[in-house]
Amino acid sequence: MITEDLKGAILHHAAAAYPHECCGVVVIQSDGHGLYLPCRNIAPDPENDFAIHPEDYAAAEEMGQVIAVAHSHPDASTRPGETDRALCDLSGLTWYIVSWPEGDFRVLLPREELPLVGRPFVLGVYDCWGLIMSWYRQSLGIELPDHRVNYPWWEQGEDRYMDNWHSTGFRKFSGPARTGDVVLMKVGARVVNHAGVLLEDGMLLHHLYGHLSQRVVFDDNWRSRTEMIVRYQGNF
Repeated sequence: MITEDLKGAILHHAAAAYPHECCGVVVIQSDGHGLYLPCRNIAPDPENDFAIHPEDYAAAEEMGQVIAVAHSHPDASTRPGETDRALCDLSGLTWYIVSWPEGDFRVLLPREELPLVGRPFVLGVYDCWGLIMSWYRQSLGIELPDHRVNYPWWEQGEDRYMDNWHSTGFRKFSGPARTGDVVLMKVGARVVNHAGVLLEDGMLLHHLYGHLSQRVVFDDNWRSRTEMIVRYQGNF
């Protein structure tokens, strides 16, 4: 339960940072005392987003255990957006959201891992590679390396899937595809920018940009976009 002193410190920071979003962390020190530590917001658009300076986060970790992240919503309610929810899930920490100048306060808790079907799309968290990671974790107990980023890398000519599939543990194979094989695709891009997992009965589990994650028939539409199908080297 957050104390009134901590809540007041976060609101004070929100007022000082206005009209930008403030951001900071709550740490528990060795004596059990909770402390709010304001951090620098290095987001490109600080009036609508926040990113904690990594040096500030590292300094906070040296002072105690980080137990919560706080930030403000200038001229907006404390209602969390999908990005707030996804990043809270990713952090595994409690989040505090305050509105300023309204002064409202909201506690946001990380959710358990979302179902594979019906996830909202949040680039860098809930996206096509994030879904593949979840399927492998839930279905096979395999923790795949995380090479997600939160910017549209394919628009910048980065070829992240082709650069990473081999080092991630996947290999080319001969013979028919099977459950668990990963389909690498081009969807409206010059590079491979999308991927999904083949399921039983000819289905494909994937998470297309801007859509909910879904199971679809792996039909000619998706085959025509496919550049390669690869198999995890430890699969089955």
